[in-house]
Amino acid sequence: MCNAWRDEIEKLLLFAGLFSATVTAFSIESYKWLREDATEISARLLLQISNQLNVTANYLQTTPSTQVPFSSDPRSIRINVFWFLSLVLCL
Repeated sequence: MCNAWRDEIEKLLLFAGLFSATVTAFSIESYKWLREDATEISARLLLQISNQLNVTANYLQTTPSTQVPFSSDPRSIRINVFWFLSLVLCL
C-alpha cells in the first residue's frame, strides 16, 4: 500500500517538475512582451538627435517633441498573469 502511494507521489512530482519547467520557458518568452523594444528606443533617440542637428544647422526654432509613454498591451499583461499564476500554483 505504501509503495503504491510512494510511486504515485513520485509520478506526480515528476509531472509537476516537467510542467513547471515548461511553464517557466513560456513565461520567460512572454515576459519580453511587457518591456519596450530596445531597437524602437534607439530609433526614436536617433530621430531626435537628427532633428536637433537639423535645427542647429539651419538656425530654426526648436519644437518640443512629445513622447508617448510605453504601455503594454492588456492582452500581454493578462497572458503573463496566467503564466506566472500557473507557475506559482504548480510550485
